[in-house]
Amino acid sequence: MFSRITIIALIMAFFQCHSASIMQLIYDHDLPTALKSFEVTSEVSPEEQQQTEWCVMIYSSLEGGEPLETFFIQELVDMLDVSLEKFVHVVAQVDYRHCHNLQSKRYCLADGKLQVRAVLPNQNMGDPAVFADFLTWAMQYPAKHRLLFIQGHGTGVLTTSGPGSFEKSRSFGIDYGNNDSLSMSDASSCLQKVLGDKKIDVLAFRSCLMNGIECATMFSSFFDYMIATETTQKAGFSKPKQREDFFDTFFLDELKRRNGIMEPLEMATAVYESIRNTNMILVNGMPGAQFEISCWDLSRLRSTIPDFRELTDCLTARLSAPGADLRRDLAEVRTGCPLFYEYSSGKCAYVDLESLLSGLEMQAASSTDRASTDFGRQIGAIKDRISAGLKNAALKHCDNFHQVDPGFATSILLLPLSSSEAEIYQDKIAPEYSELDFNKETGWSGFLNSL
Repeated sequence: MFSRITIIALIMAFFQCHSASIMQLIYDHDLPTALKSFEVTSEVSPEEQQQTEWCVMIYSSLEGGEPLETFFIQELVDMLDVSLEKFVHVVAQVDYRHCHNLQSKRYCLADGKLQVRAVLPNQNMGDPAVFADFLTWAMQYPAKHRLLFIQGHGTGVLTTSGPGSFEKSRSFGIDYGNNDSLSMSDASSCLQKVLGDKKIDVLAFRSCLMNGIECATMFSSFFDYMIATETTQKAGFSKPKQREDFFDTFFLDELKRRNGIMEPLEMATAVYESIRNTNMILVNGMPGAQFEISCWDLSRLRSTIPDFRELTDCLTARLSAPGADLRRDLAEVRTGCPLFYEYSSGKCAYVDLESLLSGLEMQAASSTDRASTDFGRQIGAIKDRISAGLKNAALKHCDNFHQVDPGFATSILLLPLSSSEAEIYQDKIAPEYSELDFNKETGWSGFLNSL
């Protein structure tokens, strides 16, 4: 007879030897109709090797568990309903729940099925090498135009909480199982390596908080158009109850209707409509929920950079102006602005740019002090130039929190103004932030360091 200890040891050994297959069985049981029934293994078809008008490249990190995972898997399934293989290549790399035993897979979406093109060991989607390898593989599908579609958690230009906080600036491609993510510098180096001097036509984020001026500036070196939200995206906050609560396939429907022939600008605005519509269905059922989305012409957005440089200089000069207390003024104005990404209780990292500049202008205009009035006029003039430039760059925009629609929305990093947050910025954030293209061209990090 085996002793109790021996039996326990045998059971543990069994689970260790068979943990991958057991975990796979559990996973398949959790999602029997959402994905598994659509997956097939097949030979590469001749159509996959032919040049098409567009290639849609989906980088999908399905982290966070239910219900976020259900949303993103269903989005892939919804895309299968639109038969595009004659006109468009749709390829995807999908990394499932944060479990090292689950394999990652590459698919070609064709004939209403997820055609398996590679079965990989569990991939760290926050590893720059994995991102670069995916891009290299997807770029092999011949097409005149390309859309990179990012699925998964996003935190904007950086974050100060969560696994790996500070030590690893988390932006997108967040992989909790590997405690990793793609920072802005990671993404920049990958894109430079793969693309060289070329650009991808459209970048779309099905991720939160990626519509910051810092993110847009960096991506402008590698993409012509970008769709992103200043706020969180409304997927995974509640389980969808009806079919229409899932992904709006408007951009794929348009591609099919036009036999795949769409100009990059048309594709960008169509993808914007898909992501906007998908979110708004959920937002409308969430009282008080903030939502914003923009579609940017990134080359136009770059024209605003000199004005941001002037903004930095103006604010820096005000910091040392006799009788002025810009820290107090910024703190007061900031409290009345839409704020995003709560990294600690009651503390948010990003502030809505339009609201911040308008608030500073109005605050200074109400002063009877000559220097403050002059500062207000100067800020107002800079704000008007930035606003005009961003309105010109925003091809599409929608939000539900500006009292007067400015025609655009984007955020900028501005932590709460306190000595403790200043230390956090200087010690933990500044090293990464100072390397961003936006900072190198505007000096914004120097201003933040002075606060």
